[in-house]
Amino acid sequence: MRTNIELLAMHFREIMNRAYAEGKFIGISPFHLFPNECCDLTCDLLGQYLAEKGIETYQINAAYKYDLQRRHVWLKTNDGVIIDITGDQLKGKIRYQGDIPEVYIGEENELYKLFCRERNREENTNFTDPSKFTEFGGRPNARQKTLMKVYEKIWPYLD
Repeated sequence: MRTNIELLAMHFREIMNRAYAEGKFIGISPFHLFPNECCDLTCDLLGQYLAEKGIETYQINAAYKYDLQRRHVWLKTNDGVIIDITGDQLKGKIRYQGDIPEVYIGEENELYKLFCRERNREENTNFTDPSKFTEFGGRPNARQKTLMKVYEKIWPYLD
């Protein structure tokens, strides 16, 4: 039986795939490359969606064991469950023999152990609460603006 987190994460990935296929991310960098090069921003979006469903998460940002320039970001719950909806971007880019699914929900496995260098816990970027905007005058910063644009594009698909 699938967990609520798994169902929500799979639904969110399907929404992102659909929006990408329909050209909703054209002109929104880096989402025009989805799922490539946007794992950190996607974590912010998924983190917001899960928070709206009562599931609190934070991000793990880490460098690949064999190449510090290759980084990956995924979500983690307070009880240690990994939530990753962009791991498939790593296929063919790292030394890993196992399957890399579009959506992974579970404990730390060999794939995530490869991202063991410069590992940091980070809070999700808040882009929906104006009191959290960080630019001068209480305006959203560039990252928050990008997240707002993408969330606006996917909002009609969210339940």
